[in-house]
Amino acid sequence: MQATRLTVVAAPAGFGKTTLLSAWWDLNASTTPRKAWLWLDRRDQDPVRFWTYLIDGLRRVAVRIGTRAMALTRASPTMPAESIVGSLVNDFLAAE
Repeated sequence: MQATRLTVVAAPAGFGKTTLLSAWWDLNASTTPRKAWLWLDRRDQDPVRFWTYLIDGLRRVAVRIGTRAMALTRASPTMPAESIVGSLVNDFLAAE
């Protein structure tokens, strides 16, 4: 099984997140060919919107990720996050 890394950067506006990630990706372009970017603001507090954006970003890394999680989200916008995350983790494990 191949190890896959996930990096999450969270900080207030103006703290250099975009600059940091751009420089990091430039340095690692040859070894990190697939990247996803998720940018959230106050309007993204809607669960369906959040999960849609997150899953679309993950699909840039692995195309088959998130089909069941998206179906869960659309079927019940109040679906517990644990159920959706569990589905995504299972997709990642199956993709390797």
